[in-house]
Amino acid sequence: MSGLGSALSELVGVLGHYNAFTRGVVEVGDLLYFLAWIAVFLFLNMMFIERRSRPGATTIFIGAVAICLAIGLTFNWLLTGQSFGRFDLTEDKIFTVSEATKTILDKLDTPCRLSSTSRPKTRCPPA
Repeated sequence: MSGLGSALSELVGVLGHYNAFTRGVVEVGDLLYFLAWIAVFLFLNMMFIERRSRPGATTIFIGAVAICLAIGLTFNWLLTGQSFGRFDLTEDKIFTVSEATKTILDKLDTPCRLSSTSRPKTRCPPA
């Protein structure tokens, strides 16, 4: 069972969405996550600049911050664990299932679970 810190880290955390980018894989859900937060913060920036020119706009700005954070966190919660597609930008498409593997899997009658391991190229057996 995860604690409150783990739940908050998953809800707010950027690292889970960023890790796929560091491997060379662009997940559409992760891209939407970053675009949503960019839109939220650009809107809040606009509200903040406008608040400086209006004396009574502070309460409106605080309400906008609360609403935008709620929208952003809800959007993050909805996108977590969802896969809308992805792009493998690595040189050899190492995170993409090959066509031969897809053909073999299509011929199976029962579901199967795939797992993989990776080794440095220096320790791989010769092909």
